Amino acid sequence: MNINYYRCDYDIRSKYCDSFTETAHAHEGVEIIYLLEGSYHTFINGEEYTATAGDLFVIFPDNVHYHKNSSNIKAVLNIFPTRMVPEFHGVFTKKTVKSPLIKDANLQSVELLENLAKNKDKYSYETKRGLLLAAVSMILERMTFSDKKEPINENLGAILKYCDENYKENITIESVAKKLMLSNSCVSHIFTNKLQMNFRDYINSLRLKYTLQLLKEDKLTITEIAYESGFSTIRTFNRAFKKKFGISPLQYKKKKL
Repeated sequence: MNINYYRCDYDIRSKYCDSFTETAHAHEGVEIIYLLEGSYHTFINGEEYTATAGDLFVIFPDNVHYHKNSSNIKAVLNIFPTRMVPEFHGVFTKKTVKSPLIKDANLQSVELLENLAKNKDKYSYETKRGLLLAAVSMILERMTFSDKKEPINENLGAILKYCDENYKENITIESVAKKLMLSNSCVSHIFTNKLQMNFRDYINSLRLKYTLQLLKEDKLTITEIAYESGFSTIRTFNRAFKKKFGISPLQYKKKKL
């Protein structure tokens, strides 16, 4: 499994969608999805939810999620940093929600979300913040919360960010734990239980994603690409690449050029 981690701009990202990515990902902001037409499945922190027209998802920061069978839908997507609604920062960072899915969402909040999607380029930041604040307030009233028992999502976000910024280096569970002042077992637990993947496989997935970019640019040799991406040996690179894509880096390069 490849997991992408996204940072949020200062502003809100708001738009209509007819499909969603099936790649597992997490982001430091809040994601609100309102489904206008169709149905699809969303997996959040390993739990499966089914949305139909009229339903709304609120995905909290640093929650790993992905979507399935989301073609032929129509939805309103809003992603924003918690700093845009500081009034609810504590809810989004210190609470856990009983269910991220709201059936038959409040129509007033939906109208506000659609207003943002239609007019985001016309409104000032202050106007967008006001509309978002009103929508979020009504949406959160429909949800049930409890205090976080452990900061696992906060740690997960920090770990993914650190890996995203340092995968080209000689990165290990021990080095991540030391840098983030976590225990080795905490980091290991998050990868094994939360992400359900091996730490080394995750780091290699980030490296391999970068190698594709370098291969397409065709400025470096295969050996140079291997070391530039963080692989310690050309043999390790070739083995990981073939396991992931079914062909060698050289075959891939010839195929794309």
